[in-house]
Parts: sequence; structure tokens; C-alpha cells
Amino acid sequence: MIPITVPQSLSKITPFVRRAEELDRIRLHHPECRVVAYYCRNYAAGIAFTIATTDDEMECLDKILAQIQPCGESITGVFT
Repeated sequence: MIPITVPQSLSKITPFVRRAEELDRIRLHHPECRVVAYYCRNYAAGIAFTIATTDDEMECLDKILAQIQPCGESITGVFT
């Protein structure tokens, strides 16, 4: 996935977005990383929903949400 540019005003979510991106890079060796990356993005989106007001912030939120959907679908059955 392409790294997301997080505006300075959304600095609260930067660690969660970066961690999800890091986990995406190693998920081939550790399938459970997909689950943690999904929850990192989900948490970041939840925070961004409450504080995003500008166009840049909303664009960042849209990009996070666009990455959440395929992740949610791909984690089905990871632990079964």
C-alpha cells in the first residue's frame, strides 16, 4: 500500500498509521500482522472522525478508510 501523508493537525493518528504501514511490509511472514494493522487503521480513523475538519484532514481520513475495507475482508479466517 502507498504510505499516507498525515497532516500535522492529525498528528495524534500518525503513530497508528505508521505502525499499520510497517505491519503491511512484514505480513507475508506473519499473517496475524494483518489483524493488528487493521485495528491500528480502525483506531486512527476513529480519532480522525472526531477532529478532521479541513479538506486535507478529510482526504487523509478517506485514504485510511479506503485501506480499512480490503484489510477487513482479508483478515477473515486468519485464525481459523
